[in-house]
Amino acid sequence: MSVPVGQVEVVAAASTRPDTIAEFIPLARAYVTEIATWTPEERGRFVAGIMAALAQPRYRLLLLRCDGRAIGFSLSRSDPGREPTGSVLEFYVSPAWRRAGWGRMLYHWTEHDMKGRGMRYIGLKAQQEAEPFWRTIGFRETGKVDPATGQKILAKIIRSA
Repeated sequence: MSVPVGQVEVVAAASTRPDTIAEFIPLARAYVTEIATWTPEERGRFVAGIMAALAQPRYRLLLLRCDGRAIGFSLSRSDPGREPTGSVLEFYVSPAWRRAGWGRMLYHWTEHDMKGRGMRYIGLKAQQEAEPFWRTIGFRETGKVDPATGQKILAKIIRSA
């Protein structure tokens, strides 16, 4: 499928930009509701944890907007002591916007941002239903599984421009 026409932008969310945080919070709540059966308190801790992480320069939260509306986000970080390695920690596109190229677009910008921060290798823990998506954009199995979640760990090498 192709991406529908509209004004598209990807912006870095930051605690110094309250407008971006206000856009992120409803997306984060929808994401957590979709992937986990957490209590409202647990969901709140999840969002608070991301907010705390953003105070550290190695974390980056990108928001995908279409026609001024936030429709997805990615959270990445550079992995300390393992440069030039980074991780995609969270990745979400609102259900109404899936299967139309928005996830690919968001990932493209996430990879571009990570490459710009010096990363050449990206890892992630893939939810089972998302594995086909990650494989189509070049991620491969590492043979490792996260013991806490049971999720496969996938990786991709970023080519230099």
